[in-house]
Amino acid sequence: MGDPNDTIYPEIVRWIKPKVKRSERRLPSDGELLTEEDAQKLMEAAEHPRNKAFVATLWESGARVGEIGSLKVKNVTFDKHGTVITVMGKTGSRKIRLVLSTPYLSTWLNNHALTTEPDAPLWTNLGPIRKHKAMSYSNIRKILQTVAKKAGLKKRCNPHLFRHSRATMLANHLTEFQMNQYFGWIQGSDMPSTYVHMSGREADKAILAMNGIETQEAKQQTTLQPIICPRCETINTPDAKHCNKCAGIVNLKHALDIEVEEMKQKTVRKEADDMMDLLMRDKEVQALLSEKISQLGGIKNRHTE
Repeated sequence: MGDPNDTIYPEIVRWIKPKVKRSERRLPSDGELLTEEDAQKLMEAAEHPRNKAFVATLWESGARVGEIGSLKVKNVTFDKHGTVITVMGKTGSRKIRLVLSTPYLSTWLNNHALTTEPDAPLWTNLGPIRKHKAMSYSNIRKILQTVAKKAGLKKRCNPHLFRHSRATMLANHLTEFQMNQYFGWIQGSDMPSTYVHMSGREADKAILAMNGIETQEAKQQTTLQPIICPRCETINTPDAKHCNKCAGIVNLKHALDIEVEEMKQKTVRKEADDMMDLLMRDKEVQALLSEKISQLGGIKNRHTE
C-alpha cells in the first residue's frame, strides 16, 4: 500500500518527476526501514555541507521529496527553538518544525552562494553544469545512493524510504490528527492508522502502563538528539564536541577526556620538576655542571679574542 497523497503535486512542485519502481510502491517492512542510527551514519557519511543538510532535513521532516527538493532560501526560518521550514504540498503550504537539522542547515546556508537571494533554490548544484540551479530528482537519488554506500548501509535508500521510516517512528509519538498535519495528509486519511499499525503502537503498552509497568521502550526518547550548548544555547549536531557558535565544549565525554589528559600532563611535569630538583641538589651533579659552565666560558673567551 502506498501514499495516495504523494502522487499529486501543485504546479509549484511539479518540477520533480519521480519514477517510482513497483517494488517501492509498497510500504517497507520493519527490517527495511531506516533507523535513527542509520540516519546518523548517513549524515556522517555525507561530506559536503549541502548533502549533510539535505539528508538531515529529508530524514527529520519526513516530507515528500518534491516538497523538500523545491525549497527556496526564504522557506527556511531560524528561531530560538531551531528551524521552521515552509513546504508546499497537495494540501497547500504547511510549516514543519525541525531541531536536529538546524546546525546542518545553518552551516549550509553560511556556504550557500545565493543565501542573500530569498527566491534562490535551497539545494543548488555545485558543479559547473547548471550551477546555482535546483538539484534534479535524479541528482538527489544519486546523492542518497552514494552516501548510503559510503555509510555501509545495505538498505534501499531512496527518498520515499526516508518518509516511510520517519512516519513509522513518529506514529509512536503523534496523534493521527498531528500525523496528518505533519506529513501533509488530508484529515480523514487512512495513512496515519497504517503507520500506527506498522509502528506496533498497540494495546499491550497501554495495559502495562495501566498496571504501573513502564517498559524500557516507553522510557526511551530519540537517540538522535542534537546537543544544546549550555553557554549560548546554540543547537549543535549530535556528534559535536565544541559549540559551533561560541566554541565551548558541549560533549561531556570530550570534556572529561581533556581534563584527564591535562591531569596526566601536569603529573608528568611535576615528576620531571621533582627529578630535576633532586638532581640539582646532588653534589656530583653540581660539580659536573660547574665544570661544564667553566668550559663553555673558556670557549666563548677564545672566540672573542
